Amino acid sequence: MNTFVEKHIEGIPCIGKNEMITFKFLLDRFEIKYGGFSGTKNTLEFKAEDIIEIGLDQEKYRSAGKAAAGAIIGGVLTGGIGLLAGAAIGGKQRTEHQLHLILNYRPLGREILVSIKPSKNIPTIYMELKNLMNKNV
Repeated sequence: MNTFVEKHIEGIPCIGKNEMITFKFLLDRFEIKYGGFSGTKNTLEFKAEDIIEIGLDQEKYRSAGKAAAGAIIGGVLTGGIGLLAGAAIGGKQRTEHQLHLILNYRPLGREILVSIKPSKNIPTIYMELKNLMNKNV
């Protein structure tokens, strides 16, 4: 039974934008808890068959501010070529994981696209969802 706390961006109608939610994975389903994390009225339950689609993308980028600072320092120290080298090593490369999750939302009888803020837990949540889907096959 794994649990992860993440930030809901959009998609689930009863949960506000940027509200903290908890994913709780059980044997044959998962729960999303919200709004103070207490009581059953603040828990949404999704079965394996409610997962329509999941996807995981990676986006790599460099910090623009640090790249600019590196370019200025490199340009001052060594001239034109240092400008390019400074920009390349000045920005720290980061990887963000984007989770795409389409669920059958039973209260409305339709599918919803859920967006969760990228975090280090997203790949693990993706694997938990994938394992749950595979149990349903």
